[in-house]
Amino acid sequence: MNKITLCASLLIMFSLPQRVYASCDACAKAALDAASAAIQSSVGATTNVVTTNGQAIEAMNTSVQTGTQTLTSSLQLLNQKEITALDGVAKTITLKLEQLSAEEERSTDHLISAIQQIEKDLRIADVTMENSKIVGPRSQTLSGDINTARAQDLMTGFANRKELKKLFGKNMDTWLNNPSNLATSESEKAVLLAKDEFWDILPLLQKDVLTNEETNNIHVLLQLLIEPQPKKRATPNELAEGETAINTELNRLKQNAIARVSHDVLASILADKAPIIPTNESWMKSYFTLDKGEDDNISFTQFYEAETVGKLLSPDWFLDIKTRTEAGLLREQIYQTNTSNALLSEILKAERNETKLLSLSVLQRTSM
Repeated sequence: MNKITLCASLLIMFSLPQRVYASCDACAKAALDAASAAIQSSVGATTNVVTTNGQAIEAMNTSVQTGTQTLTSSLQLLNQKEITALDGVAKTITLKLEQLSAEEERSTDHLISAIQQIEKDLRIADVTMENSKIVGPRSQTLSGDINTARAQDLMTGFANRKELKKLFGKNMDTWLNNPSNLATSESEKAVLLAKDEFWDILPLLQKDVLTNEETNNIHVLLQLLIEPQPKKRATPNELAEGETAINTELNRLKQNAIARVSHDVLASILADKAPIIPTNESWMKSYFTLDKGEDDNISFTQFYEAETVGKLLSPDWFLDIKTRTEAGLLREQIYQTNTSNALLSEILKAERNETKLLSLSVLQRTSM
């Protein structure tokens, strides 16, 4: 507005005729002074406006710079926060990835361990199945599984049989060498004659196990059958009488030797039928029934009969053979082979005894 007023005053002043002002220098001067003052006032006002505008611009510039700095600081702060946040997120993601990796590794390890355990269990199961074939119930020896105590019982039986035969031989020697000390008197013979069961030899031939009384009776009967009238030993005085006495003594010794051999053979048969093998409840779990003698003992004749013919006549034994594994069949075969070997040993003894009797028969015929 001040600029417009100043311009209008200048136009009016220069548009008036010169003659009007020529006559009034004082007025012109006053007018110039007024105009100059107005111009200066306008210039001053304009300068003030410009200064004010400059100050406003500077203030605005300062404000802009301050805002810029604030914005920059804010952006930097936001950027820093974003970076920090991103670092945190990155660390979180890294940690999570590490945890997932560790978890995956643990899961993998667990899976591998589980697979290994399954494989181990399968191997154990295979080994168990193989072991069941080797050591299981179906792989056991039939006779050994049923009669687990037989080894010790048979060992006792063999020892008892040996001692019994030794006792029989000792009694026979006493009978032959000291007949006056035994049942040689008429009264004692009469007692024996009154006992019919004493003279019954059938139990020795027919029964598989004898009672203790039958064993003793048959033992004494064998002594009487082999040598009913044993001769007394010749004294030195009798031998000094001459050749007849010497031949009589030689014949006595010869007969006693034959009697001992004969008695040994028959005593073996008697010992095999004596109740000398101890048994327990395990012997009852068998494929065959054994008639026990006194004190629950059985004889060797019973044992061998049961292990041979007894099994052949037992359907249960054949059924068990069908269900056994290869290991069980091999073990049963070994057990049966051992039994066969024991029987072969007994057969060899019987053959030797037969040879002894034949030799004695030939010896007696040549001496007659």
